[in-house]
Amino acid sequence: MSGPATEQGARLSALRLVSFIPRARDAVHVGLLTPDAQQVVDLAHFGINDALDAFERLAMLRQTAGAIVHGAARTVFAVGDVHLVAPIPLVRSVIRVRDRTAPHFADPATLHGPGGHLGRIEAAGARVGLAAVVGEMIEATHRCPDDQLEQALSGSVLVIGWPHTGPDGAPMLMPGAVGPFVAVPRRRPESLMLTLVAPLDVHGTPDTKQAVPAPADSAFMTLAREALRTHTLRPGDLLTIFPQHEPAHAVEHGSTPQGTPIAGGSWIRATAPGLGTLSLAVR
Repeated sequence: MSGPATEQGARLSALRLVSFIPRARDAVHVGLLTPDAQQVVDLAHFGINDALDAFERLAMLRQTAGAIVHGAARTVFAVGDVHLVAPIPLVRSVIRVRDRTAPHFADPATLHGPGGHLGRIEAAGARVGLAAVVGEMIEATHRCPDDQLEQALSGSVLVIGWPHTGPDGAPMLMPGAVGPFVAVPRRRPESLMLTLVAPLDVHGTPDTKQAVPAPADSAFMTLAREALRTHTLRPGDLLTIFPQHEPAHAVEHGSTPQGTPIAGGSWIRATAPGLGTLSLAVR
């Protein structure tokens, strides 16, 4: 469907890249979320079929985003008529692990996106994190100029993580879900919020919330440099940092003992200014 040809020359200060499935189709498309977050503009018309294509043509998208979003030739869908999925389809995560000098590289994996679900025990260990998204390849090196890193770390995305089985068999906090969109250029909110929303049929139970300081830009630059000592960073890689805080249930009200599964029908939500809300259902 086509939208009105209004404000075609408008420049957008930021892009919000999403991946989505139109209700009537099965294929995953990539698009731009409009500034009012009410519509998704499909980028297939421009030969951009996934997030990696979008990163390869990021300069073009940033120059022409206003015309794409407001142009007469656009193909748009109402947000309520599509299913948003993880904005990057196949993710390799770089994570700082406590008590380890080198970052951990998780194998590429498909992560949950908005509206995904996780188990009750996983939800009990849920953590909110922030990831810098690599948009340009950087070959492994012991020296990388600041300006090259700034350009390569193109975007930011919210992350919800929970313990996974690590390489040595011990639990390791790893990304489990990302979304709802990748913000370009990279954003650094002051804080991240993790909320446990009680089931609708449980009356009188307040939501539990905890805000944690967002990682500083310098933390991502340091993590990137540590990773580059041994690995090449590729478009779509996530540099993920989880600020230190208690699990989702051990927050304001703290009535759930540590390790006790969260009730089915609850929701885990991560929010941050400029990065939207990432919600997962607890089953």
